[in-house]
Amino acid sequence: MDATDKDAPVAVVTGAASGIGLAVTKFLVARGYRVVMADWNDELAKKESTALGDQTSVIKCDVASWDSQATMFATAIKIWGRIDVVHANAGIPDQLPLFHDNSIEPQKPKTLAIEVDLYGVIYSTSLALFYIRQNKGRGGKIIITASQAGVYPLATGPLYAAAKSGCINMMRSIAKSCAKEQIYVNCICPGLTDTGLTHNAMDQFPKNIVAPMENHIRTIETFLDTDIYGAAMESDAGGLFNRQKPDYWSPEHQAWLESDETADAWEKGGPLGSSQLGSDHR
Repeated sequence: MDATDKDAPVAVVTGAASGIGLAVTKFLVARGYRVVMADWNDELAKKESTALGDQTSVIKCDVASWDSQATMFATAIKIWGRIDVVHANAGIPDQLPLFHDNSIEPQKPKTLAIEVDLYGVIYSTSLALFYIRQNKGRGGKIIITASQAGVYPLATGPLYAAAKSGCINMMRSIAKSCAKEQIYVNCICPGLTDTGLTHNAMDQFPKNIVAPMENHIRTIETFLDTDIYGAAMESDAGGLFNRQKPDYWSPEHQAWLESDETADAWEKGGPLGSSQLGSDHR
């Protein structure tokens, strides 16, 4: 497909210079997408973009910065004129040690993993919704890279696990209402994968637990080709598994938590809609 084809869909992929983000970018290009490769390492992204051709563009972006992401999305619109798919994929591991520091004085935890892996996804999702809503009824897709560590505990990465589980529950909390606008939001939850984050340690793990990249691409393909929403799809060496949210203790409880009326109730009588929220909870 010609990169000048204004009918070709446009995807934004964060963390696109390597790993899962690069694999997804290549897959999207093969399907005729024009792809914005957003990455902090723009030099590596440019090298990969050159190999992929003029269906890609590179924008340097720090996903932990709202301003950086806002500029990146606005630039993407200037380049391609539309955004149909956003893959909020960029992530980093914990900065160890966290809770096992033997320093004499207490040390402030290093929370960059939360800033990148959770706040960054929140920023990407907010901006994705803003721009996809401008698609005049076409809707779109938002895919969040969570992790197996968002489903299960991760002893070596508690903040990484906290961020990824936060991504999953944020996705579940907005997916139903977004689907009413034909915006379908899902999470891919990869298992251990040979990427830039893990490559140097891969020899330490049994090969039969390493998730093949093909399974991750199958998950992305499922999200693109169907109207599924609210899925937390674990993509692992054993296959794909849609991990369900926990059971509610009663149907009434489920109806209350998942109803749009809950927001109205909080707005009228609860602290969440109150202007005092900031001062009352400092």
